[in-house]
Amino acid sequence: MPFDHYSDQELLVLIKEGNTFAFDELFNRHWETLYLKSFSLLRDPATSEDIVQDVFLKIWQNRDTIQINHFNSYLQTSARNGAFKILAKQKLETRHLNTISTLELLYHAEDEMDAKELESQVLDSLEHLPERCREIFILSRFNNMSNSEIAKKLMLSNRTVENQLYRAIKHLREVLPYLLCWHISNGWY
Repeated sequence: MPFDHYSDQELLVLIKEGNTFAFDELFNRHWETLYLKSFSLLRDPATSEDIVQDVFLKIWQNRDTIQINHFNSYLQTSARNGAFKILAKQKLETRHLNTISTLELLYHAEDEMDAKELESQVLDSLEHLPERCREIFILSRFNNMSNSEIAKKLMLSNRTVENQLYRAIKHLREVLPYLLCWHISNGWY
């Protein structure tokens, strides 16, 4: 029986009844998007595949009790949280930790506004920072330079660069508090 005309919600109802064909259809519809989401964060194909499998395994295992109202949001959040859990477990360099902090701030853009608008708000907010702090943040987040590259370019210590990035992120959280509120409500802190 072909399930390609069924909505995700209709497939979920069938999955609750134990229909494996409906589950296969749902998996085939969404695995690639989840894989790409995970891979964009981890850059690890095997781990990204594991995250996708874990998301769908939990759906199958909890099919009797699971309540999902917005399936795409549920999948995206599950994949993103799975990737963040893996990143948190690994011993990361400061550069990766800074990337996670930035991602936490910027992921809200997916739900509330397009990236250009968010970038504009961030840049406007950065205007209130001292010039050197703003310059370091832009080099790090927009030019993807590591802390050591920035330190070398600006003839500063790595610690100074880290402190200035911390100051900039703290400032953004204060002037764009809805970003922080959204992350708290999603359990990222």
